[in-house]
Order: sequence, then structure tokens, then C-alpha cells
Amino acid sequence: MAVRRSGTFLHLTSGHSHCTSSPHFRNLTTETKQGDYPSPTQTPLPEDQCFTHILNEICKITRTEPHWEKTLLSQYPSFNFSQPNLFPRYLNLQNNSFLSLRFFHWLSSHCGFSPDQSSYNALFDTLVDAGACKAAKSLLDNPGFTPQPASLESYIWCLSNGGMVEDALDVFVTLKKVGFLPSVSTFNASLLACLKVGRTDLVWTLYEHLLESGVVASIDVETVRYLIKAFCAENKVFNGYELLRQVLDKGLCPDNTVFNTLISGFCKETQYTRVSEILHIMIAMKCNPGISTYQEIINGLFKRKNVEGFRVFNDLKDRGYFPDRVMYTTVIKGLCDIGLLGEARKLWFEMIHKGLVPNEYIPIM
Repeated sequence: MAVRRSGTFLHLTSGHSHCTSSPHFRNLTTETKQGDYPSPTQTPLPEDQCFTHILNEICKITRTEPHWEKTLLSQYPSFNFSQPNLFPRYLNLQNNSFLSLRFFHWLSSHCGFSPDQSSYNALFDTLVDAGACKAAKSLLDNPGFTPQPASLESYIWCLSNGGMVEDALDVFVTLKKVGFLPSVSTFNASLLACLKVGRTDLVWTLYEHLLESGVVASIDVETVRYLIKAFCAENKVFNGYELLRQVLDKGLCPDNTVFNTLISGFCKETQYTRVSEILHIMIAMKCNPGISTYQEIINGLFKRKNVEGFRVFNDLKDRGYFPDRVMYTTVIKGLCDIGLLGEARKLWFEMIHKGLVPNEYIPIM
């Protein structure tokens, strides 16, 4: 039977049904300019090469024709769409996760295609790599699919990046049941995702799983950062401070963002003695406070209508720091809020003199 696609005649002898047993490709010939067939003595193409050629055409059709599901069988009536090696090779050639999923469902519902574990895993990994969390989740609902633990760990990253933190937690539970231990970096990715969506309750659930998993000795400064942020988000700043002291005793030194989080929390609670303690710890640990750290302190003081923020600002300049536009904005606005308009006006002109252009948050002097 001859089937024409893009000026090419494919001579296939594999029976007459749409989804038959493995086909035997006899010949692949190209039409001449006059429409005649080439000489019958032309050397036939190898079977695998013919299969690849057809598969490339199918990839093109499914990529370019919007309603290919209705016509593909009639375009290739003698091609065996149910053969097990078809989908994995289609997946590699197509390089499009959503088209591959669409083709996968079409094969399963129209051609008696029974996907094996390798086909499921390949498609699942492709969807996860593409960040298609919901599509990947749809495969998990199939009772015939048992994903590899390593694939599920990658799936946790996918879910975390998509903000699907409850689903990610379910996957941790699944892996725990089969005795697979995700890495600390995977736990950290989910902890961060929980913080981003405001689910500090899940932070502590994940932390319990982390402790039970036996990798607590591998907890790093990133884990500590997220736990302290969770404490501060729940207005339990002192708990975060205690955790900081514990990790310092164990020789871990968090980065400045951890200290800044605690400073911001203690400023919010007007616990300035604790703020001073943290500053001394930073200096002792050679994590010298930067502009961002002092920005947290000054901002916290001015929010409480505390003029001490202005003293800290001037002290910074005397010690050689160079406040940026954000800090000038914070101080000028803070001075206006507590009624020190004269000092605010001086700073406004000082800022202009230094070449820092005021933004829309600075009151017009």
C-alpha cells in the first residue's frame, strides 16, 4: 500500500489493520519529477531507518496539525502504533513534554498501546524536568505506574518550585515508606517553598521528617536559615535566637541574612538589647554587619518612632559607611514621621549633593 506524505511514497507491507503486529518495511522510494517511481532495482532502506523516517513525519504532524488525533490512523493505516518501542523513541525525537503526553494518551486510547514502566518513567521525568507538576501528577493516578524514588525526589523539587507544598509533603511520606532518603537540599527546597506560601506549619512537619530520616547531622546553614525565618514569621524570635546559639556552638556560621532576620524580629518587638547582642555575635564571627543589617535596625527603630535610628545612622557615617538611597529614604521618612522636619530637610540636600536621586517614597522637602 502506498501512503503519500510530503512528496514521499512509503511502501509498507504489514497487514491491513490500523494496529497490527510488528511491521516489515520492504522499501522506501522517492517520487521522481514526472511522478514515476524510481527503478525497482533501487536498494531498499534498512527497516530501522524507514521506521525513523515515519516517526519523524509523525512528530511533525503532531507538532503542526491541530487535530491530528482524528486523521493520524488514516494517514498511516499500515503502521503499527502499538509497538512498545514507538513511544520512547517518539519522546526523544519530539522533545516536547506536553505534545508527548498528548500522544501518550492517544496511543493508549486508540491503538491498544499498553505502556510499560520504562515508558511511564521516561514521560514522568520529562514532565518533571519541564516543571509540569500537574501533568506529572496525573500519571501518578495510574495504578500501573510505580515511579522510581529518584524520579520522585526530582518531583519534589518540581512541586516545591510550583508552590504545591502539600503535594510535596505527600511525596516525602511516600519515599519514607519505601526507605528512600531524599537529600538535605531537597528538604531545603521544600522548606523554602513552605515559607514562600506562608505555611510555617508545614515547615515544622517537614523538619520532623528530616529529624526522623536520620540526616539531621547533615543539616546545613540553609536549613537553619529557613527554620529561623519560620520562627520569626510566627513571632517566636527568641526561639530563633536560641537555635542560632545552638548552631554557633556546633561550629556552624549562618550568613548575614539569618542575623538580619533576627535583628528585624527583635526590632519589631523593641528588644534592642538582643539586637546589640546579635551585632556583637556577628562581629565576633567575622560576619561584619553590612548596610543591609543596619538598614534593618534603623528601619525597625523608626517604625517605633524611636529617634535612636537617627543616631545609628550618623554613627555609621562617622565609621566610614556609605549609606545608599534606600537608607537615606528610610531615615528621611522616619524623621518626618517623628516631626524632625529640619533634620530631614538637611539629609535631603545631603543626599542630592552625593548624587543620590530621591525616589517617590521620599517626602518633598
